[in-house]
Amino acid sequence: MSAPASKTREFFSREHVAGIVRRLGATADVRRPHVLKLLKARRFPGGWWHAGDVESAIDGLRASLEELGLEEDGVEEALASGSSDVGDEDEDELRRHQIGWVVRVTNAKLEARSDPRRLYAFDERTCGAETDEPAWMLLAKEERDALVDAAVLVPLGPGTLEEAYDPSDRG
Repeated sequence: MSAPASKTREFFSREHVAGIVRRLGATADVRRPHVLKLLKARRFPGGWWHAGDVESAIDGLRASLEELGLEEDGVEEALASGSSDVGDEDEDELRRHQIGWVVRVTNAKLEARSDPRRLYAFDERTCGAETDEPAWMLLAKEERDALVDAAVLVPLGPGTLEEAYDPSDRG
């Protein structure tokens, strides 16, 4: 990892983001753009591909995991195993499933090594996303809860395609 990438990772560390969230308080609306800029480095995935182009999906998902400092192996297997679970989805839905399959595998790996972070789905409008699909963010549960409580991020409600892949407690 290059020195600038290392400094960027340190700047966007759990502790740094958690400290910003603690300082939000009643001024969440004023500081929201600053926090969203910080959280951009925690977004997944970082690229776009046509769902039917599996090689591009693999490349994009692997690069996004690498940018987050996560294991990239297992992407091919996740896409292969998940593809039998869907029928005649349109391209946007298939892409969202592809992301979900990789999220499921990645979250299982994080849990297996006792890493407190998980990939959680949020409403794209609250994340400053430029796409029409939910934004996934790599956060510890405490960070997620603090960002939701401060109304910085809005989790997806029940009934979304992502519900099957998101580790959030919806109870």
